Amino acid sequence: MKTPNRISIAAVYHPLPMERVRDKTTLLERLRAAKGCNLLLCDLDFLMSYNDELGHSIGDEALRAVEQVIEHIAPNSLRYGGDEFVILADDGDRVGEDIRAGVENLNRRSPKLVSPARLTISVGVASRPANGNVDDWLAMAESALHAAKNAGRNRVCVIGSNGARVINANRPAVEIRADKRYS
Repeated sequence: MKTPNRISIAAVYHPLPMERVRDKTTLLERLRAAKGCNLLLCDLDFLMSYNDELGHSIGDEALRAVEQVIEHIAPNSLRYGGDEFVILADDGDRVGEDIRAGVENLNRRSPKLVSPARLTISVGVASRPANGNVDDWLAMAESALHAAKNAGRNRVCVIGSNGARVINANRPAVEIRADKRYS
């Protein structure tokens, strides 16, 4: 598989349609059918500011480019709502970091997307809970996503049965307190 650094811009600007899930009920049905793995929730950072600064057409192009990065790294991903993505992966922290780095790399590789408003993504990763409850699993992933944003955005936060950690090779580790709800 190619690394995110090898994604061609030509491929990015000719997007394939990613399946969209518009409601939580459909998402939960999909999660119930999934076998043991990690759930990743990805959300673009400051997309509204990006759109305000560069215009909605550039924001839409950026969203399509991010979609292509995610599809390249994690086929069968789902787009959830406007700028959130849902991924199921066995190696959640690696996939999350590859996506984060791939989106960050778009800023360097595409003249259309370069601006003072950098395009970044935050990722929350949750291991499937022992009880198998998909509502709990989604809540854990949402909490991990909020923790990644609260830790400075452009980060990956992993929550599992042994606690939480924020990973990002370019930033110092951030301790996530188990007793604090990140929302």
